[in-house]
Amino acid sequence: YHDVYATAAPTCSGITEQVSAIAMKQKLNRLIEIGFLPSDDAALRLKKVALTLLPLIIGAAALVWGAIFFLLGRPLAGAIPMAYWVLSVGALVYYLKTKKTAFLEYGQLLLVLVLPFLLMWSLGGFSGGSVVMIWALFAPVSALMFSEKRVALRWLLAFFILLLISGMIDDTVASAAVPLPRLARDIFYVLNLGCASAGLFLLVSYSINVEKRAIEELERAQKEVLAAKAARPQRVFGDI
Repeated sequence: YHDVYATAAPTCSGITEQVSAIAMKQKLNRLIEIGFLPSDDAALRLKKVALTLLPLIIGAAALVWGAIFFLLGRPLAGAIPMAYWVLSVGALVYYLKTKKTAFLEYGQLLLVLVLPFLLMWSLGGFSGGSVVMIWALFAPVSALMFSEKRVALRWLLAFFILLLISGMIDDTVASAAVPLPRLARDIFYVLNLGCASAGLFLLVSYSINVEKRAIEELERAQKEVLAAKAARPQRVFGDI
C-alpha cells in the first residue's frame, strides 16, 4: 500500500498543478478579454490585449519595487513606481468600463517610458539605479503592437534620447544620490534584467497567440462559408 501511495502521490500532485495552471490561465484570459467587444476586429483585439497586459505586468513589479525602496529608506524612489501603479489601476478601470483605448494607450506609453528613467536618476544613474531604465523598453515594443510602425519608431527614438541624456548626467546624479547598499544594487540588477526580459517575452508571446487564434477563427469561418456554398443544391440549366 505504501509503494502504491508513494507512486500515486506525485502523479496526483502533478495533475493538481496542471489543473491550477489551466484555471489561472483561464482567469487571466477572462481578465484580458473583458475589454473585447463583438465588433472588434483582430487588430483591435491584439491592441487591447497589449494594453491590458502592459499595466498588469509592470504594475505588479512596480508595487513590489516601490515597497522595497520604502523599506530601504528611499521614499522618492519608492513613490515613483507606486505612482505608476496607482495611475495604471485608474486608467485600467476607466478602460474596462468604457472600452475606450486612447487614454490607456497614451498614458501607459508615456508612464512606462519616462518613469523608469526618473527612478534611475533618483537612485544615482546607471550603476546606482541597477539599469532600471530597461523597463522603458516596454514603451516602443508595446507601441509596435498596437500602433503604426512610424509611431513605434518615435517612441523608440524617445527612448534613445532619454538614454543619451542619462549618459550625459550620469556623474551628476551619481554624486547627488545616496547609493543603495551594494547587495541591494546587485539584487536589483538581476531583478530588473530578469523580470523585464521575462515580462517582454510574456507580452509578445501572448499577443502572438491572440493573433494566431484570430487567424484560425478567420480561416475556420471562411471554410464554413465555402462548405455552405458547396452544400447548396446546384440548379440545372433549364430547370423551371
